[in-house]
Amino acid sequence: MTTSPTTQYTITQAHRITGRSRTTLQRHLKKGVLSSTTDEFKNVRIDASELMRVYGADQCDFARARGEEGVCSTGSKRSSNKSRRSTPNAAASGNNSKPKSKCCRKR
Repeated sequence: MTTSPTTQYTITQAHRITGRSRTTLQRHLKKGVLSSTTDEFKNVRIDASELMRVYGADQCDFARARGEEGVCSTGSKRSSNKSRRSTPNAAASGNNSKPKSKCCRKR
């Protein structure tokens, strides 16, 4: 696990780090499961230690917050949009090269 110099993250960044949906994160904030602060512009900021406390350090991939390409949490390499497109030959042969998990999809 590698942490970045930034120790507070937006809900969208926390979503990328943990793999939890933004709605789930917002619900956990509302229920008090996850704590946060607000910045001078009233944006919600969640501390890295809070993400690790609630979701576990092994479930937090801080490289995803920065949008780095490469290997996702399932261990498979992210594919480009071009390789995911279905072609008539691929559809006919039943060989569709879509990623197997949602985390592998580009956002």
